[in-house]
Amino acid sequence: MKAEAILYISEGVDPVIVAKLVDRTLKTVQGWIADWQETRLCSVVTGHAGNQNAAKLTREQKMSLREVLAAAPSEAGVSAAFWDVPALADVVKTRFDVVYESDSSYQLLLRFCGMSFKLPDPVDKRRDEAAITTRMAEIAGQVVTFEASGSVADVENVGVAVEVQRVPLNVREAETEGYCGCCRCGVVGEREIRHP
Repeated sequence: MKAEAILYISEGVDPVIVAKLVDRTLKTVQGWIADWQETRLCSVVTGHAGNQNAAKLTREQKMSLREVLAAAPSEAGVSAAFWDVPALADVVKTRFDVVYESDSSYQLLLRFCGMSFKLPDPVDKRRDEAAITTRMAEIAGQVVTFEASGSVADVENVGVAVEVQRVPLNVREAETEGYCGCCRCGVVGEREIRHP
């Protein structure tokens, strides 16, 4: 963008128009022109190519760090339940002897390695995992028992059963009018009620 602006200026295009073309202020474009006149090509080539100009880790080191982060922190020798900034800082320091000054640098490194910034789901500390596991096993056993006995209803039967349960509270009134209160016929007590 800077090179394009300088090229337009060298062709005689007005700096106001160039500023609009490159979507920068006139002051910025004038600063680029002054830098060009002072240092020529050095002002255009900023060294930001590939965004590695200030990187403390090389691409190869980042790729090896990505492999480390693919495993659990305990496998990397870090005593943490999941990867976070302190755990990453520990690994980067021990493996590459590099220390970043801000947490945001470690957060960007986590993002580069494919990690997300989601917090773990909250867990109720009073939750009894053993009781939950036992109950889930009981439910699974009951489902197997019901399936074996043929007691499991298909979707249509479940739908009819739900509609049968939606019978009006005043059953006697429904019986006299012949209306069950749902979109299909149902059974009230032992009598079948049909739509009029």
